[in-house]
Amino acid sequence: MTSLTRRDCLRLFLFGPLALGLPAPGLTAYHSKNHAQTFLALSEDLLADWCRGMLMHQVYAPDDPVRHGGLMSPAEQRILGRCADAVYPFLWYARRFQNERYIDAAVNVMNWALNNVALPDGSWKNGVNQKWQGISVFTAISVAQALRYHGQLLAPDVEHAWRERLHKTGQWLKATITPEYGNINYPISNALAMALLGDLLNEPDFNQHGRYLAHATLEWITPDDGLIFGEGRSKKVYNGGRSPKGCYPIDLGYNVEESLPGLAQYALLSKDPVVLDAVVRVLRTHMQFLLPDGGWDNSWGTRNFKWTWWGSRTADGCQPAYALLADHDPGFLEIAHRNTRQLRACTHEGLLTGGPHYVAHGVATSIHHTFCHAKALATVLDAGLPAITETDTSIPCETSYGWRYYADIDTWLISETGWRATLTAYDFPYKKLKAGHASGGALSLLWHQDAGPLVAASMNRYTQIERYDMQPETGPDFGTLTPRVELVQPANKYLAWLYRLLERDHEGDATYTNIIDYQADITVARVPKGVQVKTRAQLLDARQQEPEDGAVFCMINYRFSQDLLEIKITPDDSVEGRPLKYIFPLVSKNTEHVERLGANTLRVKKSGVAIDIDANRPLHVETVANERIFSHVPGLEALPLSVSFTEPVILVLKVLRG
Repeated sequence: MTSLTRRDCLRLFLFGPLALGLPAPGLTAYHSKNHAQTFLALSEDLLADWCRGMLMHQVYAPDDPVRHGGLMSPAEQRILGRCADAVYPFLWYARRFQNERYIDAAVNVMNWALNNVALPDGSWKNGVNQKWQGISVFTAISVAQALRYHGQLLAPDVEHAWRERLHKTGQWLKATITPEYGNINYPISNALAMALLGDLLNEPDFNQHGRYLAHATLEWITPDDGLIFGEGRSKKVYNGGRSPKGCYPIDLGYNVEESLPGLAQYALLSKDPVVLDAVVRVLRTHMQFLLPDGGWDNSWGTRNFKWTWWGSRTADGCQPAYALLADHDPGFLEIAHRNTRQLRACTHEGLLTGGPHYVAHGVATSIHHTFCHAKALATVLDAGLPAITETDTSIPCETSYGWRYYADIDTWLISETGWRATLTAYDFPYKKLKAGHASGGALSLLWHQDAGPLVAASMNRYTQIERYDMQPETGPDFGTLTPRVELVQPANKYLAWLYRLLERDHEGDATYTNIIDYQADITVARVPKGVQVKTRAQLLDARQQEPEDGAVFCMINYRFSQDLLEIKITPDDSVEGRPLKYIFPLVSKNTEHVERLGANTLRVKKSGVAIDIDANRPLHVETVANERIFSHVPGLEALPLSVSFTEPVILVLKVLRG
């Protein structure tokens, strides 16, 4: 073996084996695994891009501790309170690429947090002017991982100070974040934080509390479908924590990007077989909701207001769960790989945008997505993949299985020929916001193997439920992306003030729609050459009230067959001549050409395919600046098509290749 010089030894100590061109720990066993190599190379390339992008937005103002070291976010035009989470990926970059500038970046962003959002009791605030301290758990995890893998890059006094601060944070976390604290992602994440801090600081009490939390939160897995629940678990919504239909408060985005990665890492770190077995089982359920392009279908979740197609706005990423447990299921690595490819596709100028069409629509990017997801990739790259004996590059939704029903969320997944669809009548709101996620038998997602996403349900009414963690709508071309039947009626003068107070449409007019009805029904059956879905719902307003002049019901039937989707909307006799409108926002980037083939027919040309939309009545495009509306949920543009009717109306979508 070649002897090392003193300089080589120093570089080896500071930056690890990669500094000398040696294999990285944890990676050597996988050089023969092409699939693992491809995933790791993609992850490293993307993480490096993100680190460079974050550094470009770090404020340099040494004389101003209010700004110096913070990460300025383009969308919010302010420094985000959780930006110290970037400390871990910055140190990863410093070691991987032998770049001391990134050690300075890590120290500076940490100093900004200590000066601006650190509280004397050991906790951290979500922002300079915010009170929420639950995010302390995520800061603790990031700093602990930074010290665990890269602490030797820091000056001894800096490392000591960070350890002291972590000890204080750990005491606050142990005393504060119990199984009943906040949404379920907090106590689950705290199980990991306690395990990390216990090992790093040699505090067995922290390890013990982590084990208690991990085992306690296993009770928050639904017994039938195997989904984590507790995202919006306030008993003020429903006594007993379950809805009238028996549904649980569940959000896919937070589950796959925060709770499950936290439990998975806890189980590996603590060598806990009980938690590990549960996590693997639950991961297999959640992977059913990954689309072939790597997007997560959170069109129905309680916290759908943070859906970003690739995941959730302020969570961390699915990779530490699926990649680090890839030896337990042949398909897990492919789940992580597909999603990472989607993250790459949504990255622009070094930052992860909030969805596939942010750049096309000219919407600024929040840096929050980047420093959160950078932690996830750094975790996988530092830990290394497990020994994988076999991989499966297919994922569940690529099989044409017909349909699957999830009673815990009253939601159906359709997988028929080239179509993938979700229809939901889920009746558990988030904090009583009944105009939040889609319900009422809504077609909340439509995806085709050749055309990609065609429908993606936004919030029924966009509301900044988490004001500091959601971007505002900033123009008339923002809108609801969920297909729906609408009835708009003028409000009487007595109620006009109330409608304005509730931010109702049309300056006092009341809007009634099927996608808010929590009592809707869905039935699914096999028919010749396809699958048929029948839904029946009532038109209600945001308070779930029917029109003053009487109830209105409608039935929507969907028939999925080879490259063809037929949608038939049938109002019942309750319409009584009141004009209805069926609105169908077709996901379409503004660069895609739209051709009018007739009064009732449009053609949208996508890459390699065209979508024909034909109706039995005049088909209109709602007037907007560039014929596209946009929603932050899940970051897509859509062509807002509509048909006015009082009699049954039929829309047919056909996919044309070539």
